[in-house]
Amino acid sequence: MTVLRNQVQLICYPDRMGKDLKDLDRVLERYLGDAVGGVHILPFYPSNADAGFSPLTHTEVDPRFGSWQDIEHISSRYDLCVDLILNHISDESVEFKDFIEKGYDSDYVELFINVDDLEPITHDDLAKIHIRKEKEPFREVKFADGSKGRVWCTFTEHQIDLNYESEKTHELMGHYIAFLAHKGVKLFRLDAFGYTTKKIGTSCFLVEPDVYRNLDWFNEVAHMHNTELLPEVHDHSSYQYAIGRRDMHPYGFALPPLMLYTLLDDNSVYLKHWLRMAPRNMVTVLDTHDGICIPDVEGVLPDDLIKGLIDTVSTRSADPILRRSAVNAHSVGAIYQLTCTFYEALMKNDDAYIAARAIQFFAPGIPQVYYVGLFAGCNDYDLMEETGEARDINRHYYSFEEIDEAMQTPVVKRLLELMRFRNTHPAFEGRFELHYSSDTSVAMAWRHGEHFCRLFVDLNFKTARITYTDKQTGAEAVMQC
Repeated sequence: MTVLRNQVQLICYPDRMGKDLKDLDRVLERYLGDAVGGVHILPFYPSNADAGFSPLTHTEVDPRFGSWQDIEHISSRYDLCVDLILNHISDESVEFKDFIEKGYDSDYVELFINVDDLEPITHDDLAKIHIRKEKEPFREVKFADGSKGRVWCTFTEHQIDLNYESEKTHELMGHYIAFLAHKGVKLFRLDAFGYTTKKIGTSCFLVEPDVYRNLDWFNEVAHMHNTELLPEVHDHSSYQYAIGRRDMHPYGFALPPLMLYTLLDDNSVYLKHWLRMAPRNMVTVLDTHDGICIPDVEGVLPDDLIKGLIDTVSTRSADPILRRSAVNAHSVGAIYQLTCTFYEALMKNDDAYIAARAIQFFAPGIPQVYYVGLFAGCNDYDLMEETGEARDINRHYYSFEEIDEAMQTPVVKRLLELMRFRNTHPAFEGRFELHYSSDTSVAMAWRHGEHFCRLFVDLNFKTARITYTDKQTGAEAVMQC
Protein backbone atom coordinates (compact mmCIF):
# COMPACT_ATOMS: atom_id res chain seq x y z
CA MET A 1 0.00 0.00 0.00
CA THR A 2 1.37 3.39 -0.98
CA VAL A 3 2.03 5.86 1.81
CA LEU A 4 1.57 9.55 1.11
CA ARG A 5 4.46 11.78 2.04
CA ASN A 6 3.76 13.69 5.25
CA GLN A 7 4.52 16.96 3.48
CA VAL A 8 2.65 20.09 2.48
CA GLN A 9 0.33 19.70 -0.51
CA LEU A 10 -0.73 22.52 -2.81
CA ILE A 11 -4.40 22.83 -3.87
CA CYS A 12 -4.70 24.50 -7.27
CA TYR A 13 -6.75 24.78 -10.44
CA PRO A 14 -5.28 23.66 -13.76
CA ASP A 15 -5.55 27.20 -15.15
CA ARG A 16 -5.29 29.78 -12.35
CA MET A 17 -1.53 29.77 -11.81
CA GLY A 18 -0.72 30.70 -15.37
CA LYS A 19 -3.00 29.55 -18.18
CA ASP A 20 -2.72 25.75 -18.19
CA LEU A 21 -1.04 22.66 -16.75
CA LYS A 22 2.30 23.44 -18.39
CA ASP A 23 2.27 26.85 -16.70
CA LEU A 24 1.35 25.21 -13.39
CA ASP A 25 4.31 22.87 -13.80
CA ARG A 26 6.60 25.87 -14.42
CA VAL A 27 5.38 27.54 -11.24
CA LEU A 28 6.00 24.37 -9.24
CA GLU A 29 9.50 24.04 -10.70
CA ARG A 30 10.51 27.70 -10.49
CA TYR A 31 9.07 28.79 -7.15
CA LEU A 32 8.12 25.88 -4.93
CA GLY A 33 10.63 23.04 -5.22
CA ASP A 34 10.89 21.31 -1.83
CA ALA A 35 8.20 23.57 -0.31
CA VAL A 36 5.58 21.18 -1.73
CA GLY A 37 5.45 17.38 -1.57
CA GLY A 38 2.04 16.87 -3.15
CA VAL A 39 -0.34 18.63 -5.51
CA HIS A 40 -4.12 18.50 -5.54
CA ILE A 41 -5.20 19.61 -9.00
CA LEU A 42 -8.87 20.55 -9.07
CA PRO A 43 -10.90 19.06 -11.97
CA PHE A 44 -9.14 19.21 -15.32
CA TYR A 45 -11.67 16.98 -17.09
CA PRO A 46 -14.00 18.19 -19.87
CA SER A 47 -16.88 19.83 -18.02
CA ASN A 48 -19.86 22.08 -18.73
CA ALA A 49 -20.63 23.59 -15.29
CA ASP A 50 -19.54 24.32 -11.73
CA ALA A 51 -15.89 25.21 -12.43
CA GLY A 52 -15.03 21.70 -13.63
CA PHE A 53 -17.23 19.71 -11.23
CA SER A 54 -19.63 18.63 -13.99
CA PRO A 55 -17.37 16.14 -15.81
CA LEU A 56 -18.27 14.50 -19.10
CA THR A 57 -15.74 11.79 -18.20
CA HIS A 58 -12.71 11.22 -15.97
CA THR A 59 -10.64 9.65 -18.76
CA GLU A 60 -9.87 12.84 -20.71
CA VAL A 61 -8.03 16.09 -20.01
CA ASP A 62 -9.79 19.20 -21.29
CA PRO A 63 -7.56 20.31 -24.21
CA ARG A 64 -7.70 23.88 -22.87
CA PHE A 65 -5.59 22.72 -19.94
CA GLY A 66 -3.21 20.32 -21.64
CA SER A 67 -2.81 16.57 -21.86
CA TRP A 68 -2.24 13.42 -19.83
CA GLN A 69 1.46 13.90 -20.45
CA ASP A 70 1.27 17.12 -18.42
CA ILE A 71 -0.54 15.35 -15.59
CA GLU A 72 1.91 12.46 -15.57
CA HIS A 73 4.89 14.81 -15.50
CA ILE A 74 3.54 16.39 -12.31
CA SER A 75 2.65 13.01 -10.78
CA SER A 76 6.21 11.79 -11.40
CA ARG A 77 7.52 14.35 -8.91
CA TYR A 78 4.68 14.98 -6.46
CA ASP A 79 2.01 12.96 -4.66
CA LEU A 80 -0.90 13.69 -7.00
CA CYS A 81 -4.41 14.17 -5.64
CA VAL A 82 -7.35 14.53 -8.03
CA ASP A 83 -11.10 14.78 -7.64
CA LEU A 84 -13.31 11.77 -8.23
CA ILE A 85 -16.67 13.41 -8.84
CA LEU A 86 -18.75 10.44 -7.84
CA ASN A 87 -22.20 11.86 -7.10
CA HIS A 88 -23.00 13.03 -10.61
CA ILE A 89 -22.04 13.19 -14.28
CA SER A 90 -22.52 15.91 -16.92
CA ASP A 91 -25.69 16.09 -18.98
CA GLU A 92 -23.34 16.35 -21.97
CA SER A 93 -21.69 13.01 -21.19
CA VAL A 94 -21.91 10.14 -23.68
CA GLU A 95 -23.93 8.19 -21.13
CA PHE A 96 -26.59 10.82 -20.48
CA LYS A 97 -26.96 11.80 -24.13
CA ASP A 98 -27.54 8.13 -25.00
CA PHE A 99 -30.19 8.03 -22.25
CA ILE A 100 -31.95 11.06 -23.78
CA GLU A 101 -31.77 9.54 -27.25
CA LYS A 102 -32.99 6.03 -26.34
CA GLY A 103 -34.94 6.63 -23.14
CA TYR A 104 -35.44 3.59 -20.96
CA ASP A 105 -33.99 1.36 -23.68
CA SER A 106 -30.56 2.95 -23.23
CA ASP A 107 -27.69 0.76 -22.05
CA TYR A 108 -26.98 3.47 -19.49
CA VAL A 109 -30.47 3.81 -18.03
CA GLU A 110 -29.43 2.22 -14.72
CA LEU A 111 -26.84 4.97 -14.13
CA PHE A 112 -29.57 7.51 -13.45
CA ILE A 113 -32.26 7.77 -10.79
CA ASN A 114 -35.80 7.62 -12.15
CA VAL A 115 -37.54 9.96 -9.71
CA ASP A 116 -40.99 8.76 -10.79
CA ASP A 117 -40.08 5.28 -9.52
CA LEU A 118 -39.65 6.80 -6.05
CA GLU A 119 -43.21 8.11 -5.80
CA PRO A 120 -45.06 8.95 -3.72
CA ILE A 121 -42.79 11.73 -2.43
CA THR A 122 -44.78 13.73 0.09
CA HIS A 123 -44.45 17.36 1.17
CA ASP A 124 -42.86 16.12 4.41
CA ASP A 125 -40.40 14.00 2.44
CA LEU A 126 -39.34 17.02 0.40
CA ALA A 127 -38.88 19.10 3.55
CA LYS A 128 -36.28 16.64 4.82
CA ILE A 129 -34.09 16.54 1.70
CA HIS A 130 -30.75 18.33 1.98
CA ILE A 131 -30.43 20.52 -1.10
CA ARG A 132 -27.81 22.73 -2.73
CA LYS A 133 -29.87 24.98 -5.02
CA GLU A 134 -32.96 27.15 -5.05
CA LYS A 135 -35.42 24.33 -5.85
CA GLU A 136 -36.16 20.66 -5.33
CA PRO A 137 -33.33 18.37 -6.51
CA PHE A 138 -35.14 16.97 -9.56
CA ARG A 139 -34.94 17.80 -13.24
CA GLU A 140 -37.46 17.05 -15.98
CA VAL A 141 -35.96 15.49 -19.10
CA LYS A 142 -37.48 15.19 -22.56
CA PHE A 143 -36.54 12.10 -24.54
CA ALA A 144 -36.02 11.96 -28.30
CA ASP A 145 -39.43 10.32 -28.80
CA GLY A 146 -41.16 13.24 -27.06
CA SER A 147 -41.87 11.46 -23.78
CA LYS A 148 -40.72 12.91 -20.47
CA GLY A 149 -39.19 11.74 -17.24
CA ARG A 150 -37.48 13.06 -14.12
CA VAL A 151 -33.94 12.48 -12.85
CA TRP A 152 -32.23 13.45 -9.61
CA CYS A 153 -30.14 16.60 -9.83
CA THR A 154 -28.62 17.84 -6.55
CA PHE A 155 -26.40 20.64 -7.85
CA THR A 156 -26.79 22.52 -11.16
CA GLU A 157 -29.18 21.34 -13.86
CA HIS A 158 -26.15 20.10 -15.81
CA GLN A 159 -25.00 17.70 -13.05
CA ILE A 160 -27.07 14.51 -13.14
CA ASP A 161 -26.88 12.35 -10.02
CA LEU A 162 -25.76 8.74 -10.35
CA ASN A 163 -27.64 5.73 -9.02
CA TYR A 164 -25.63 3.81 -6.42
CA GLU A 165 -28.21 1.05 -6.31
CA SER A 166 -26.90 0.02 -9.74
CA GLU A 167 -23.91 -2.14 -10.58
CA LYS A 168 -23.45 0.00 -13.69
CA THR A 169 -22.47 2.98 -11.51
CA HIS A 170 -19.93 0.90 -9.61
CA GLU A 171 -18.47 -0.36 -12.88
CA LEU A 172 -18.08 3.20 -14.16
CA MET A 173 -16.40 4.42 -10.96
CA GLY A 174 -14.15 1.37 -10.81
CA HIS A 175 -13.03 2.10 -14.37
CA TYR A 176 -12.27 5.72 -13.48
CA ILE A 177 -10.20 4.77 -10.42
CA ALA A 178 -8.15 2.21 -12.36
CA PHE A 179 -7.53 4.64 -15.23
CA LEU A 180 -6.47 7.54 -13.00
CA ALA A 181 -4.27 5.37 -10.78
CA HIS A 182 -2.42 4.31 -13.93
CA LYS A 183 -1.76 8.02 -14.61
CA GLY A 184 -0.02 8.38 -11.26
CA VAL A 185 -2.80 9.46 -8.89
CA LYS A 186 -1.97 8.65 -5.25
CA LEU A 187 -4.96 10.26 -3.51
CA PHE A 188 -8.59 10.58 -4.61
CA ARG A 189 -10.67 13.37 -3.15
CA LEU A 190 -14.20 11.96 -3.13
CA ASP A 191 -16.28 14.99 -4.06
CA ALA A 192 -19.77 15.27 -2.53
CA PHE A 193 -19.92 11.59 -1.57
CA GLY A 194 -22.54 12.35 1.09
CA TYR A 195 -25.19 12.91 -1.57
CA THR A 196 -24.92 9.36 -2.96
CA THR A 197 -27.49 8.04 -0.45
CA LYS A 198 -30.98 8.58 -1.88
CA LYS A 199 -33.64 7.24 0.48
CA ILE A 200 -37.03 8.96 0.53
CA GLY A 201 -38.10 9.83 4.05
CA THR A 202 -34.55 10.86 5.01
CA SER A 203 -32.33 13.86 4.30
CA CYS A 204 -30.85 11.86 1.38
CA PHE A 205 -27.50 13.11 2.68
CA LEU A 206 -25.02 11.04 4.69
CA VAL A 207 -27.68 8.40 5.32
CA GLU A 208 -26.23 5.80 7.68
CA PRO A 209 -25.19 3.01 7.30
CA ASP A 210 -25.60 3.28 3.50
CA VAL A 211 -22.98 6.02 3.15
CA TYR A 212 -20.31 3.85 4.81
CA ARG A 213 -21.14 0.91 2.57
CA ASN A 214 -20.49 3.17 -0.40
CA LEU A 215 -17.26 4.48 1.11
CA ASP A 216 -16.03 0.98 1.99
CA TRP A 217 -16.57 -0.12 -1.61
CA PHE A 218 -14.57 2.83 -2.92
CA ASN A 219 -11.82 2.14 -0.39
CA GLU A 220 -11.53 -1.51 -1.44
CA VAL A 221 -11.20 -0.51 -5.09
CA ALA A 222 -8.71 2.25 -4.27
CA HIS A 223 -6.51 -0.16 -2.31
CA MET A 224 -6.55 -2.59 -5.23
CA HIS A 225 -4.84 0.15 -7.24
CA ASN A 226 -2.44 1.24 -4.48
CA THR A 227 -4.18 4.57 -3.91
CA GLU A 228 -5.80 6.32 -0.93
CA LEU A 229 -9.05 8.20 -0.34
CA LEU A 230 -9.95 11.65 1.01
CA PRO A 231 -13.76 11.77 1.34
CA GLU A 232 -15.09 15.35 1.22
CA VAL A 233 -18.00 16.26 3.46
CA HIS A 234 -19.08 19.37 5.33
CA ASP A 235 -21.09 18.47 8.40
CA HIS A 236 -20.64 17.70 12.09
CA SER A 237 -17.06 16.75 12.94
CA SER A 238 -18.17 13.30 14.12
CA TYR A 239 -18.39 12.25 10.47
CA GLN A 240 -14.67 12.97 10.08
CA TYR A 241 -13.89 10.71 13.04
CA ALA A 242 -16.02 7.95 11.49
CA ILE A 243 -14.13 8.31 8.19
CA GLY A 244 -10.75 8.28 9.95
CA ARG A 245 -11.59 4.99 11.68
CA ARG A 246 -12.33 3.35 8.31
CA ASP A 247 -8.78 3.55 6.94
CA MET A 248 -9.39 6.73 4.93
CA HIS A 249 -8.11 10.28 5.34
CA PRO A 250 -10.69 12.61 6.91
CA TYR A 251 -10.61 16.35 6.35
CA GLY A 252 -9.81 18.62 9.31
CA PHE A 253 -12.56 20.99 8.18
CA ALA A 254 -13.21 22.21 11.73
CA LEU A 255 -9.78 23.85 11.74
CA PRO A 256 -10.42 26.96 9.54
CA PRO A 257 -13.23 28.50 11.65
CA LEU A 258 -11.59 27.23 14.82
CA MET A 259 -8.31 28.87 13.83
CA LEU A 260 -10.05 32.15 13.04
CA TYR A 261 -11.74 32.19 16.44
CA THR A 262 -8.44 31.33 18.18
CA LEU A 263 -6.49 34.16 16.52
CA LEU A 264 -9.21 36.79 16.48
CA ASP A 265 -10.21 36.20 20.12
CA ASP A 266 -6.75 35.28 21.47
CA ASN A 267 -8.16 32.11 23.02
CA SER A 268 -6.65 28.64 22.48
CA VAL A 269 -9.00 26.61 24.72
CA TYR A 270 -11.26 25.18 22.00
CA LEU A 271 -8.42 24.65 19.54
CA LYS A 272 -6.57 22.54 22.09
CA HIS A 273 -9.71 20.56 22.93
CA TRP A 274 -9.99 19.70 19.24
CA LEU A 275 -6.29 18.92 18.79
CA ARG A 276 -6.45 16.34 21.60
CA MET A 277 -9.11 14.30 19.81
CA ALA A 278 -8.69 15.15 16.09
CA PRO A 279 -7.94 12.16 13.82
CA ARG A 280 -4.20 11.69 13.42
CA ASN A 281 -4.54 10.65 9.76
CA MET A 282 -6.45 13.75 8.67
CA VAL A 283 -5.70 16.23 5.90
CA THR A 284 -5.76 19.79 7.24
CA VAL A 285 -6.76 22.96 5.41
CA LEU A 286 -7.29 26.61 6.22
CA ASP A 287 -8.68 27.47 2.80
CA THR A 288 -10.03 25.63 -0.25
CA HIS A 289 -11.85 26.47 -3.49
CA ASP A 290 -15.04 26.54 -1.42
CA GLY A 291 -15.71 29.05 1.33
CA ILE A 292 -14.97 28.80 5.04
CA CYS A 293 -17.51 26.16 6.04
CA ILE A 294 -19.37 26.50 9.32
CA PRO A 295 -21.16 23.14 9.93
CA ASP A 296 -17.82 21.42 10.57
CA VAL A 297 -17.11 23.45 13.71
CA GLU A 298 -20.55 22.96 15.27
CA GLY A 299 -20.10 21.01 18.48
CA VAL A 300 -16.45 22.11 18.62
CA LEU A 301 -17.10 25.81 19.24
CA PRO A 302 -20.12 26.90 21.32
CA ASP A 303 -22.99 28.34 19.25
CA ASP A 304 -22.61 31.88 20.59
CA LEU A 305 -18.93 31.93 19.62
CA ILE A 306 -19.74 30.61 16.15
CA LYS A 307 -22.28 33.40 15.73
CA GLY A 308 -19.74 35.97 16.88
CA LEU A 309 -17.18 34.61 14.43
CA ILE A 310 -19.69 34.76 11.56
CA ASP A 311 -20.55 38.36 12.44
CA THR A 312 -16.87 39.31 12.58
CA VAL A 313 -15.73 37.64 9.35
CA SER A 314 -18.90 38.60 7.43
CA THR A 315 -17.74 42.22 7.42
CA ARG A 316 -14.89 41.12 5.13
CA SER A 317 -16.86 38.58 3.07
CA ALA A 318 -19.27 38.39 0.17
CA ASP A 319 -22.81 37.22 0.86
CA PRO A 320 -22.71 33.95 2.82
CA ILE A 321 -24.06 30.72 1.38
CA LEU A 322 -27.06 29.39 3.31
CA ARG A 323 -28.42 25.97 4.15
CA ARG A 324 -31.86 25.26 2.65
CA SER A 325 -34.63 22.70 2.54
CA ALA A 326 -36.16 21.31 -0.65
CA VAL A 327 -39.67 22.40 0.25
CA ASN A 328 -38.75 26.06 0.76
CA ALA A 329 -35.37 27.18 -0.51
CA HIS A 330 -35.51 30.37 1.54
CA SER A 331 -36.70 28.87 4.81
CA VAL A 332 -33.38 27.97 6.43
CA GLY A 333 -31.23 30.90 7.46
CA ALA A 334 -28.26 29.06 8.96
CA ILE A 335 -24.89 29.88 7.42
CA TYR A 336 -23.25 27.10 5.38
CA GLN A 337 -20.17 28.91 4.01
CA LEU A 338 -18.47 32.27 4.44
CA THR A 339 -16.90 33.48 1.20
CA CYS A 340 -13.58 35.15 1.90
CA THR A 341 -9.86 34.46 1.51
CA PHE A 342 -8.25 33.31 4.73
CA TYR A 343 -5.70 36.12 4.65
CA GLU A 344 -8.52 38.66 4.35
CA ALA A 345 -10.46 36.93 7.14
CA LEU A 346 -7.45 37.60 9.39
CA MET A 347 -7.57 41.26 8.39
CA LYS A 348 -4.39 40.92 6.27
CA ASN A 349 -2.32 40.61 9.43
CA ASP A 350 0.93 38.94 8.31
CA ASP A 351 1.92 37.75 11.78
CA ALA A 352 -1.51 36.27 12.49
CA TYR A 353 -1.50 34.56 9.10
CA ILE A 354 1.93 32.98 9.63
CA ALA A 355 0.92 31.90 13.14
CA ALA A 356 -2.17 30.23 11.65
CA ARG A 357 -0.06 28.35 9.10
CA ALA A 358 2.46 27.32 11.75
CA ILE A 359 -0.33 25.84 13.88
CA GLN A 360 -1.78 24.08 10.82
CA PHE A 361 1.61 22.61 9.86
CA PHE A 362 2.20 21.33 13.40
CA ALA A 363 -1.30 19.85 13.72
CA PRO A 364 -1.51 16.08 13.17
CA GLY A 365 -2.02 14.96 9.58
CA ILE A 366 -1.01 16.17 6.13
CA PRO A 367 -1.39 19.93 5.54
CA GLN A 368 -2.77 21.40 2.31
CA VAL A 369 -2.33 25.03 1.22
CA TYR A 370 -4.73 26.52 -1.31
CA TYR A 371 -3.03 28.46 -4.10
CA VAL A 372 -4.68 31.78 -3.11
CA GLY A 373 -3.48 31.22 0.45
CA LEU A 374 0.01 30.42 -0.84
CA PHE A 375 0.15 33.96 -2.24
CA ALA A 376 -1.61 35.50 0.79
CA GLY A 377 -4.30 36.55 -1.65
CA CYS A 378 -7.06 39.10 -1.02
CA ASN A 379 -10.68 39.01 -2.07
CA ASP A 380 -11.25 39.22 -5.83
CA TYR A 381 -14.44 41.28 -5.95
CA ASP A 382 -14.11 41.91 -9.70
CA LEU A 383 -14.13 38.20 -10.55
CA MET A 384 -17.05 37.58 -8.21
CA GLU A 385 -19.09 40.36 -9.81
CA GLU A 386 -18.16 39.20 -13.31
CA THR A 387 -19.28 35.60 -12.75
CA GLY A 388 -22.03 36.10 -10.17
CA GLU A 389 -20.51 33.24 -8.13
CA ALA A 390 -19.82 34.28 -4.52
CA ARG A 391 -17.07 31.68 -4.05
CA ASP A 392 -15.09 33.21 -6.94
CA ILE A 393 -14.02 35.89 -4.48
CA ASN A 394 -11.41 33.29 -3.44
CA ARG A 395 -10.57 31.91 -6.92
CA HIS A 396 -8.34 34.54 -8.51
CA TYR A 397 -6.59 33.92 -11.84
CA TYR A 398 -2.88 34.62 -11.25
CA SER A 399 -0.62 35.68 -14.12
CA PHE A 400 3.11 34.95 -14.01
CA GLU A 401 3.68 38.62 -13.23
CA GLU A 402 1.33 38.49 -10.24
CA ILE A 403 2.94 35.28 -9.00
CA ASP A 404 6.42 36.79 -9.27
CA GLU A 405 5.26 39.86 -7.39
CA ALA A 406 3.59 37.80 -4.65
CA MET A 407 6.72 35.71 -4.20
CA GLN A 408 8.67 38.85 -3.30
CA THR A 409 6.36 39.83 -0.44
CA PRO A 410 7.63 39.24 3.12
CA VAL A 411 4.58 37.20 4.18
CA VAL A 412 4.93 34.73 1.29
CA LYS A 413 8.68 34.39 1.87
CA ARG A 414 7.96 33.57 5.52
CA LEU A 415 5.30 31.05 4.51
CA LEU A 416 7.62 29.30 2.04
CA GLU A 417 10.35 29.03 4.67
CA LEU A 418 7.83 27.46 7.04
CA MET A 419 6.65 25.03 4.34
CA ARG A 420 10.22 23.93 3.60
CA PHE A 421 10.86 23.37 7.29
CA ARG A 422 7.67 21.31 7.57
CA ASN A 423 8.68 19.16 4.60
CA THR A 424 12.29 18.49 5.54
CA HIS A 425 12.64 18.24 9.31
CA PRO A 426 12.87 14.56 10.39
CA ALA A 427 10.73 15.06 13.52
CA PHE A 428 7.61 15.12 11.31
CA GLU A 429 8.21 11.46 10.51
CA GLY A 430 7.32 10.70 14.13
CA ARG A 431 4.50 11.55 16.52
CA PHE A 432 2.52 14.68 17.35
CA GLU A 433 2.49 16.07 20.88
CA LEU A 434 0.32 18.76 22.44
CA HIS A 435 2.19 20.58 25.21
CA TYR A 436 0.91 22.56 28.16
CA SER A 437 0.27 26.25 27.48
CA SER A 438 -1.85 29.09 28.81
CA ASP A 439 -5.26 29.96 27.33
CA THR A 440 -3.63 32.71 25.25
CA SER A 441 -0.93 30.53 23.72
CA VAL A 442 -0.44 27.25 21.85
CA ALA A 443 2.44 24.79 22.32
CA MET A 444 2.78 21.81 19.96
CA ALA A 445 5.60 19.45 19.03
CA TRP A 446 6.71 16.50 16.91
CA ARG A 447 9.27 13.92 17.96
CA HIS A 448 11.06 11.17 16.02
CA GLY A 449 13.98 9.36 17.61
CA GLU A 450 16.57 11.95 18.61
CA HIS A 451 14.90 14.70 16.64
CA PHE A 452 12.23 17.08 17.88
CA CYS A 453 10.65 20.40 16.93
CA ARG A 454 8.45 22.52 19.19
CA LEU A 455 6.16 25.38 18.19
CA PHE A 456 5.09 28.10 20.60
CA VAL A 457 2.51 30.67 19.49
CA ASP A 458 1.70 33.71 21.61
CA LEU A 459 -1.81 34.72 20.58
CA ASN A 460 -1.67 38.15 22.18
CA PHE A 461 1.34 39.19 20.12
CA LYS A 462 0.74 36.82 17.14
CA THR A 463 4.30 35.51 17.34
CA ALA A 464 5.35 31.97 16.39
CA ARG A 465 8.69 30.44 17.42
CA ILE A 466 10.06 26.99 16.58
CA THR A 467 12.73 25.28 18.67
CA TYR A 468 14.25 22.27 16.90
CA THR A 469 17.20 19.94 16.56
CA ASP A 470 19.58 20.71 13.72
CA LYS A 471 19.42 17.86 11.19
CA GLN A 472 23.21 17.64 10.81
CA THR A 473 24.59 18.41 14.27
CA GLY A 474 21.67 17.57 16.54
CA ALA A 475 22.20 20.85 18.34
CA GLU A 476 19.17 22.87 19.44
CA ALA A 477 18.24 25.82 17.23
CA VAL A 478 15.51 28.46 17.14
CA MET A 479 13.49 29.78 14.19
CA GLN A 480 11.27 32.84 14.44
CA CYS A 481 8.46 32.30 11.95
